[in-house]
Order: sequence, then structure tokens, then C-alpha cells
Amino acid sequence: FPKGVSNGGETDIVQFDSNDYLLISPQTNSNYYAKAQTWQVNTLAQALNGVHLKVTESATYRLQITITVNPFQGSFTQHTRIRAGKNCEGQDPKMPFTQPTIYALKEEGAYVLGAEADDISPETETIINSMPFQLNANDSICISLSGTNNNHAYIFYEPDYEIDVKLYRVDPDYVDFSGVLSDFSARDFLTEVVQRFGLTMFKEKYSSTYQFLTMQELLQGADVLNWSSKFSKKLSENYIYGSYAQTNWFRYNYNDKESTHNDSYVTVPNVNLQATKDVFKSKIYSPEKEPVIFLGTPTKVYRLWDKEIKEDNSIAYKPLDKRYYFLRAQTQPTSLMVYSQKLGTPQTAFYYYKEAYHGLSFPDTMAAYYQPIEQLLDKALIVRAEIWLTDTDIANLDFKKLVYIEQLGCYYLLNKVNNFISGKVTTCELVRVQYNDDESFKSIIITAITGAGGSDGILISYEANYAVGTLVVQGSQNQETWAGLSYTPFNTNLAALLPSDISGQYYIRILDTTNNTASTGYSLMI
Repeated sequence: FPKGVSNGGETDIVQFDSNDYLLISPQTNSNYYAKAQTWQVNTLAQALNGVHLKVTESATYRLQITITVNPFQGSFTQHTRIRAGKNCEGQDPKMPFTQPTIYALKEEGAYVLGAEADDISPETETIINSMPFQLNANDSICISLSGTNNNHAYIFYEPDYEIDVKLYRVDPDYVDFSGVLSDFSARDFLTEVVQRFGLTMFKEKYSSTYQFLTMQELLQGADVLNWSSKFSKKLSENYIYGSYAQTNWFRYNYNDKESTHNDSYVTVPNVNLQATKDVFKSKIYSPEKEPVIFLGTPTKVYRLWDKEIKEDNSIAYKPLDKRYYFLRAQTQPTSLMVYSQKLGTPQTAFYYYKEAYHGLSFPDTMAAYYQPIEQLLDKALIVRAEIWLTDTDIANLDFKKLVYIEQLGCYYLLNKVNNFISGKVTTCELVRVQYNDDESFKSIIITAITGAGGSDGILISYEANYAVGTLVVQGSQNQETWAGLSYTPFNTNLAALLPSDISGQYYIRILDTTNNTASTGYSLMI
């Protein structure tokens, strides 16, 4: 979502604000706690004692400290060290800050990545802003001051110091989902899903539950209605179904309007139809054709903005509206050091989620879900027939079930029931289903490929909607000429070796030689 509303620190909410402080030294006069006497804002816990500021809710917080101090060592003024600590009740103001619960402070415009902001000059107003930090409910934060040499005693005389402390709660950036999705309705989303996977939607009769079935599930359903005894007569036959063309395109949106790399089509070999037609124009955008290398692996690009180089060589980013993408996530094992600029803390990660696009391009979805539909359209026969239906038949009518009529010698999908009148024949529209070529129902999809090739090879994960036979792994640089690759089964995957002399774009596919079924080419960047 490119239109998130960033608070930029401007909407941080003040939890505590006081400019009335007393410096107290519970054990030595070298180190002092800052104790608030009164305050202008206080939404903290009731147990607040002015030293340890206890928060009431888990959130991200930050400190802003404005300070003027003039500490003495003997008769000499000295520089000051200021520190912040967490959950330090009952401890010497010096001790807690040698523990891991330390927060970096920002002093004089420079981030201090250690525990403290040193060398605050005497009699100079200094504004210190902490990096944001996490506190849980009932955690506390405190502030201590000392001279820059902890081995000597320092004395802070009133009124030689002024301290103003503000504790803010940092609210996260806000994303207006309703605004972002105003042009992409729930109906749009359902249309995308139904068209993409060739689904038919059925509403339950007595509830608001909807069931979505693929054409393969409909054609191979076990429940069949035998209407042979109800058949009256055939009224007509039609060999063209719907408003299809010989080539029926399913198209993505593209940032480059000339691109077509994730489009595909359903064919109907009927010369009586028009040559070509766009039957579905998706609102979803396709990723860019060429991947980029990110963290050492080819990664598809899902553009949310355009980059513009200005005259002074600075870069401006222009958000792109209405960019909706479908993508998957797959775990990529690695060892990374992740650093939060906002929290100022690093952390080691042993995996990250990488984008994946398997099964989302129209060539993939056409291969996996549209072959049964192609078969229906290839040898389309739509029959209008008169059927004797009873009130009970209509009450229990289930369009998910196939209809068998012995007189017509075929199974049919029930498409329409027109103008039922009790006690009279009803005109029904039936779409013929043929089972003599169930090869077209078989599909293989490569779901993921991991590994970078080389001597370690790649690991191919795949799914099939049938019991596969003898498999062959093939590779190609143009998706026209395919060559067999050396591979071995590895659990439920295939481990394959790539040729040593290839580079650039390369494609992998799985061929079932027993059933003459092949997956679409899976793109790699070598």
C-alpha cells in the first residue's frame, strides 16, 4: 500500500512533561537521579515517584531532554554525562547503565550508539533526543547525571541546573485501508479469484455460505442425477458455447503497457468464431519482466513508485496509484543482520520471507485450471431439452451434480432451468461432458525452486493433481528447445543440476513422460 500516512514524529503523544526537577544522590554525590517535583502532563502509572517513570501500556516511546547544568568538582566546573535506564528501581544511579537495558541518546545532532551522551558543556542548553525504544506495561524509565569522570565526586548546585523532560509515546504509521482499497471492491476481488482459477460459485440454499468449485471438481464429482426417466425430448443442439473466440486472452495490467509476459489464453479450435478476444482484463498488476538481484537471489519487482532524478542529482519518488499485486511468500534460509533505524537496534535473522510468484501468472493458472474448460469448449455441445421435473426436483436441485440422460448417451452439466411450472415439462439447458480424453485434466505446477545452482544444484518443489508417472526435469533458455537435466528424487521434491555454461534467464520444467504432461517453464536468473 503506497499511501500510508507517516506520523513523522509529529503526532507522537506526550505521556509526561516536567520542567521542575531536583537532582538526588541516594548513595554517592558522584551520580544523581533526576526527580520530577511537579509536572504539566502526566498519564503514567499512579505509582510514579518522579524518578522512575512507569508507563501503563506496551508501546514504543522516546525521550526528549532539554538540559542546562553546571557541575563542580571542588571549585572547578566540569562537563556532564547523562544516561537513561530501564527498570532500575532500588539501584545506584550509576550501576544500571552498565547493564544491557541501555538506550542510545542523540546529543548535538549526532547519534551516540553507546550508552550515554557525554561531554555536555557547562552552562550550555543542550537538547537530547533518544532513539525510539520499547517499553512494556509497568516498565519504567529513569534519567541520571554524573560528571564525565566517575571516579570523582561532583556536586550539582541549585539553581545552577535546568532540566525539562518529555516522554512521548510513538504511535506507528497509519495506513488508511479503506482509502487505499476504494477502487478495489470485494466484488473485484471475487471476480479476480473466480476468473483466475476457473471457479464456479454455488450458494447454499438455507445459509449465506458460498462454495467455489473448479471445473475439474465439477466434472469428476461422484454425485450424478439420473434424469433418463424424466427426459421428454431434445429441442435443439448448439456447437458454440457463450461469446468466446478462437483465442481467448486473460490479461494482466502492466506498468509498461506494451508488456504481455504474464498473459495467456484459452483456445477454441472452431473456425466459425472470431479470431481473438480479451475475455478477462485483470485489475491486478504483473511484476516486472526482468528480476533484480536482492540478497544474492533473483527477485521480482512489484513497482509502487517511479524514481525521478532531479537536476541537483537528488532522487524523488513518485507514488503510483492503484497498484494491486498478487504474490506469495516463501522462506529463504540465510543469516542476516537486520538493523532497525527507528529503534536503533540490530538483530540476527536466520531466514527471511522472499517473494514468490509460482502459480500466479496466467500461463500457470491456465495450465492448472483451464484444461477441462478447454476440453468442453473444444467439442462444445449445448442441448436444450424438455424434462419432466417435479416440485421435489426443484426444491432439491443441485447444480453441482452432473446429469445423466440415457436417451442422449452422455453426462451433462446443468446450466439453466427455465420457467418451471408444476405439472408441465421444463426447458433445461445442458452442456455435454466427455470423459474419453481425461488426459487434459492432468497438470503439474512447479511451486518453488531453491538453491543458486552451481555444484550444489537446485531443489524443485512441485504439485500435481494426479498420480504422476516417470518424471524428467528439463531446462531451456528460450522455452522452445528443452534439454534433459540430471536429477534425483529428494523426499517429495526433485534435486537437479544445472548446466555449467549457462547464464542469464533460464527456465525449468517437469515433464511426465508416462502421461505426456508438462509444467510451464519456471524462470530462474543464473
